Amino acid sequence: MRRNDEIQSALISHLKGNAAIVNQLIIGGTDEKEIREDEWKGVVFKYPCVRVRLISNIPIDPQCEYSNITFSIMVFSEKQSSQEADRISGIIANEMNAKSFSCNGLNFFYCCYKSYICDCYWRKNMAKRSADAWDGELEDSLDSEYVKVMLMKNSLVYITGMVTGREYFFDGGGSIVEMDKRDAEELIENMKTTTSCCGTISTPKFMILKE
Repeated sequence: MRRNDEIQSALISHLKGNAAIVNQLIIGGTDEKEIREDEWKGVVFKYPCVRVRLISNIPIDPQCEYSNITFSIMVFSEKQSSQEADRISGIIANEMNAKSFSCNGLNFFYCCYKSYICDCYWRKNMAKRSADAWDGELEDSLDSEYVKVMLMKNSLVYITGMVTGREYFFDGGGSIVEMDKRDAEELIENMKTTTSCCGTISTPKFMILKE
């Protein structure tokens, strides 16, 4: 059975070797170095950037030679419009969907995507936070209040809390995730009026569930 880190590394290498994807990052002012694993803990980086997250690795044969894998490829941008993230995400989807490829000695057969993430929230000042600030937030989290939040549209959405910096993953429409109340309230407030490449919309995509 292939290890999770081997699979994730191969996916990242494949993306870095794709000229169409890398060219979009270069247009945005970065390069292939900003394609990293989602768990990367560095604080110095540039936008736009791409993060890869391996979600599951399930063997499908007795010898564990083959696996069904599920992964997310997320694009983050600091532009006021979602156009840049949408464009890069769409190109990644076109380059990956229904394709087979080999990388780092691993063979990937027929990748199929459900949807690509275009609603990404990432605090611009996240990289400026010091270790002391994070320690303070950790202590504060002991008294945090949590609420249940439901995703109202059918897509995979990965969110970094605007207040706490915690990470939340919604696996499709109707999925429910427990969020820090401060992050949830900030999320709902920001979703009241959203500006995208298609104009301004006011339909909320998330809902806080009442107990």
